[in-house]
Amino acid sequence: MLAVLPFLSMTRVADQDYFADGLSEDLITALSYLRGLTVLSRTSSFAFRDRSVTATEVANRLGAGYVLEGSVRSSGDRLRVTAQLIDGVTGAHVWAERYDRLLSDVFAIQDEIAQAIVLAMQVRLSDGELAHSPGGTGKYEAWAAFHQGVIAHLTYTAEDNLRARRLYARAAVLDPEFVDARVFEAWTHWQHARSGFSKDRAADFAECRSVVKELRNSGVDTANLRHLDAVTWLMEGDYDTAISTAQAAVRAGKSRLFGNTPAAIVFIYCGRYDAAIDVLRETIRSVPATPNDTIYNLAMVSSLTGAHERAIALAEEYKRRVQGDLYGWTTLAFACGAAGVTDRARETMLEFRELYPDYRLSDFAAHEPFRDPRTLDSILAVMRAAGLPD
Repeated sequence: MLAVLPFLSMTRVADQDYFADGLSEDLITALSYLRGLTVLSRTSSFAFRDRSVTATEVANRLGAGYVLEGSVRSSGDRLRVTAQLIDGVTGAHVWAERYDRLLSDVFAIQDEIAQAIVLAMQVRLSDGELAHSPGGTGKYEAWAAFHQGVIAHLTYTAEDNLRARRLYARAAVLDPEFVDARVFEAWTHWQHARSGFSKDRAADFAECRSVVKELRNSGVDTANLRHLDAVTWLMEGDYDTAISTAQAAVRAGKSRLFGNTPAAIVFIYCGRYDAAIDVLRETIRSVPATPNDTIYNLAMVSSLTGAHERAIALAEEYKRRVQGDLYGWTTLAFACGAAGVTDRARETMLEFRELYPDYRLSDFAAHEPFRDPRTLDSILAVMRAAGLPD
């Protein structure tokens, strides 16, 4: 649960207080739209206006796990907004950022803060477990490198994926016993190949298999490794082994960053939609802010099972959250097209093609390993009708 305190006005201008209040209220509204995140109402949060209380006191009184506070300062047409997310129990700063923008950019700032909070809360969960779970580390330098890698990893761009790989590799050097650093370095290879960034998909998947085999042979058997193993079997086309490995991964526990979403990916591509929905919903119930991967995969399986209204809402949320990921457009176009909202599907695909003019149906199909080829054919038909060329 999150409490958004009234942002402080740092400029003694008559209308500045109204502006700061408006920013706080709009953030409450924007954050309330994020699935899996409970945001306390304005009435609850604004009761602490002009009161000398700490974030932990506010959290304790309101029952909030996190508190967002900040300040606003303007000068002419320039605006500075600072925001910080605080752990309601420990008082530790989970995330902080400063935004120097034009006054006209205030709405973009709201979106940036909302996205950053979801990411920060997701990272915070992994950090809290890092030194205490199998595969973790107790060395600060390794933890810091891994933490930076996570932040880069979850933006889903090609450049940041490679940056995450370098940071995970550094964490593994700093602590050779830090198994998860090795596992998530391999995950970046999987992500690179799966997302179409790779120039040699086979080599990237081979690296995943090599890491899994090496760690398994050394006696490692963590949930993170099992989830990676499952999706690697999927991309290698061994569907039965992928399913059994995914089932074992769910029993073993959640992946550090993705919950049980990797297992859900296997279930979706193997046509086991009910199993996928079950593990995705369980992931949503178990975290304070739903991971982006969970939103994406729940959108896809919702379209495939005919829950079109939910699919469109989820696809819109994913596109809004992860603006650098081309799957934001393709998922929304498919969700709208499958629902019969043809004009919206075509509009979305038109926007997509302006950004990715060389992208073709064959590019999309290359990264969609459905066990039943008829499923992929039906998706491609929807995408073709929306305007994605062969």
